[in-house]
Amino acid sequence: MLCHWFLGWNPPVTMVGLVKVVAAAMSVVALARASEVQVLSGDNFHDATSEGFWLVEFYAPWCGHCKRLNPVLDEVAEEAREKGMLIGKVDATAHAKLSESFGVRGYPTLKFRTSPNEEWKAYSGGRKAKDILGFADRMLKDPLTHVTSKADLDEFLESTANVGVGFVIGLGESGSDGDAFEAASSLAKSMQHRYHFAFTSDAAAVGIDRSGNFLASLEAGEAPKFFPGALPTTAGMKEAEFKAAEEWIGSNDTPLVSEIGGHNFAKLGKQEGKLLVMAVVDPKAPETRTFLEGYRAVARSITTAADPEGISGRFVFGHLNGVHWAEFVKQFNVIGDLPRIVVLDKGGERFYEDPEVNEADEIETFLQQVFAGAIPAQREGVKGTLNRYWKRFKALGPSGMLLVLPFLLLILACVLTPGDDSDELETQAQERAVGAAAASAAGDASASADAPKETKKDQ
Repeated sequence: MLCHWFLGWNPPVTMVGLVKVVAAAMSVVALARASEVQVLSGDNFHDATSEGFWLVEFYAPWCGHCKRLNPVLDEVAEEAREKGMLIGKVDATAHAKLSESFGVRGYPTLKFRTSPNEEWKAYSGGRKAKDILGFADRMLKDPLTHVTSKADLDEFLESTANVGVGFVIGLGESGSDGDAFEAASSLAKSMQHRYHFAFTSDAAAVGIDRSGNFLASLEAGEAPKFFPGALPTTAGMKEAEFKAAEEWIGSNDTPLVSEIGGHNFAKLGKQEGKLLVMAVVDPKAPETRTFLEGYRAVARSITTAADPEGISGRFVFGHLNGVHWAEFVKQFNVIGDLPRIVVLDKGGERFYEDPEVNEADEIETFLQQVFAGAIPAQREGVKGTLNRYWKRFKALGPSGMLLVLPFLLLILACVLTPGDDSDELETQAQERAVGAAAASAAGDASASADAPKETKKDQ
């Protein structure tokens, strides 16, 4: 004891005290880990995710989109845990068997499950911090929000800002009682992971000019859209009768003007019979806000046009961060000088653009001309490569023309050389090689860019 006193240290009086100290330390470590993205593997996945609400990322270490997403997940992990959602990640290249069991075909793939009793589902929302935290809020509340006043509806629509639109179900006088409410709850629950739902028994009180039972798609500041079919009235109705409402919701879930990113580019660009209008902007430029307000007015004017020719259903509108996606938009002849308008026909692998179009009245006229077929289309991909490089060299002036001359001669030689026209792959390879060499001579990188879309290897 004298030795202990001399050293200024008093040992634990009992083993119980030591156990308490160790337990406290372990709880601190466990709490710290819980606030982080949990590293999951084939060995611990099922045990670790056996309880609670989980969002899990399957990633590849080399994946560019994964490298951008991982810091976001790290940023929101603690706040998400406080809300009630845990976040985990799996290296899909190291745990291939586990990844295959989840049907992972590209990276990153995000899956979620709100409880052990549910199946894992694909997360298809945005990948910004606000999107992920908004998803947690949406999934941890009742699938139907009760709105009884205009203020309630405004608050509900404000909560949908991260997805753009919300859906309101009118239940007439039945309110939250009876089969109609059970049917509405069932519909909302099945689609809660993608959308916000509310219900009202007094449409007039919340500012919706509709009577009886209805289903409406609403966006703040815009006129509502109404489901033209009969709303399901019993939870036990046949699947086909719910399917019509679900399909309508899926085709009316796009806001008037979407913020384009990796999570929605493919969907926006592949809407049947529609062209994607992209306003390519610099978000930090002082003129961007005014430009987007005018652009939104054009979108509203065209989508609500009473036009028998059908222009109102021909376009879907969005805006794209032209600084972040600078390499991608080069293929559409957008090289700086923002804002710009590009109309994209993904199905036809074509696009329309005019560098002089950047005012609201010019945009509307330009779109009317595109619709009328008065604007010539340009080609995407390899077929449009040479045209894009030609425009770049023209922008360089006389020095650019001197640089491009040898490559024009090379192209001419390729064209005049006899060959097998059926060998399209070889022709495309030659075009790629010529385009890449020309870009190198001009001191410019290849126009091939990281598109805001998901691919099988890099989602």
